[in-house]
Amino acid sequence: MKVYEVFEQEETEYWNSLTKEQQLLAFCSVMRRVHEAEFDVGGTYRWVLYDKFGFGPDAYMRAQFAGFLDIHNACYEAATINRLDEACIVPSEDIL
Repeated sequence: MKVYEVFEQEETEYWNSLTKEQQLLAFCSVMRRVHEAEFDVGGTYRWVLYDKFGFGPDAYMRAQFAGFLDIHNACYEAATINRLDEACIVPSEDIL
């Protein structure tokens, strides 16, 4: 079994051990922090993990396997396009 499969299995088992109320609480707690970090602050991937959530370097790979780097990059790209649009700057195709 590959390391990311072990992570996914552990995460699934943990999630399934929670009640629906606990799942919702966990989900909303994480989303609130991600939203603030990505849209209000615009922090880097490492800043979100280390400063906003208080994790150490060991979280980098695990969060990446969970898809957070993709989410972070999508938020960053969307925010960049929005800033360019607000400034009436047409981005090159390389940015899109």
